[in-house]
Amino acid sequence: METYKADTLVMLSGGLDSTAMLYKLLTTEPERKLHVHHLSIQGWENNTKHLAEQAAVQNIIEYLADFDFVYSENAYQFDHRAFDQMVYYYHAACLAASDLNIKEVAIGRIKTDIEAEANQVISPTKAGRAIFEIVIETWPRRRGHRPQLIFPVEELNKQELIKLLPEELFKMTCSCRKPRIVQNILEICGRCRKCREIKNAKSNTRV
Repeated sequence: METYKADTLVMLSGGLDSTAMLYKLLTTEPERKLHVHHLSIQGWENNTKHLAEQAAVQNIIEYLADFDFVYSENAYQFDHRAFDQMVYYYHAACLAASDLNIKEVAIGRIKTDIEAEANQVISPTKAGRAIFEIVIETWPRRRGHRPQLIFPVEELNKQELIKLLPEELFKMTCSCRKPRIVQNILEICGRCRKCREIKNAKSNTRV
């Protein structure tokens, strides 16, 4: 039996952006062999965010089980302030650099991220991309192996991402930064910046 050799690493957080990216790759580029990876980051922001993301990812992976890909996950825990974008890019680089079959690394960066980044004095995403390049460039015994970053949904905004997804799959995503546990059930806060963005996008989108 031939071993599955993925050529594209897809970083899946469980939020709208990365889920839409994964769905787009699966449905429009079936020739790609995907390694889908979820990095659970527990730290300064919220003690339940990583739990909500893990639950979302589990549901998403089960929903997409009929597609052909491999899946893995692991976790980081921080007791201090750590920008998750920077951790994501670093971890993605380590995974990609250590697998000589991986040619591209897909990140769920969207149109509004690019617009916001242009106005930021300090950008965690820019720093993350710089970290990615340093890791790839300095990884030992890479034998010319140089995975590239790709952003498959960078031309889309959140309304367009919602339109892209089946409604059932969209409802499985969790972009909330401060989810809470109410009677042992995880619920989005409905007030954080990400929740407001999703709410506004949904109200302007016919799903």
